[in-house]
Amino acid sequence: MKHFKIISILSIALLISCTEKAAKETVLADTDATQQYITVQWGDSTTIETSTVTWYEGITALTALQNAAIVETHPVEKHIFVTSINGKQTQRGITAWYYTVNRKSPDKLAFRNQLQVNDTIKWIFKKDVCSPKFDSVHCKSESNK
Repeated sequence: MKHFKIISILSIALLISCTEKAAKETVLADTDATQQYITVQWGDSTTIETSTVTWYEGITALTALQNAAIVETHPVEKHIFVTSINGKQTQRGITAWYYTVNRKSPDKLAFRNQLQVNDTIKWIFKKDVCSPKFDSVHCKSESNK
């Protein structure tokens, strides 16, 4: 009878150990296999910061930036514009934040531009060419989006 109890206890301990190991391996496999990323960069001509953001279906260029930095926005009618990234504030008619996706200027505002896995979004602080202070011809295509 003693042998039966010892064998039963050992069997239960072995079963628990195997179950815990399998559960840990499953969690590791799930996190490694499903993690897909987007690279977000922002800065000016002197400093570029970079962050990696987890990609998910429907993430936009604006949302990715908001997950990587402290962002302020300003709504104008049906549009949303980035006015500050980590405290670097735009000055209407002077400087503004513009972005690219995979080194190309997109044809959509950031809050409407859904990203793909492994996209690289770069936000650049540069001369404001789209403010109403300038000739409306410069931003005609942008105002239609």
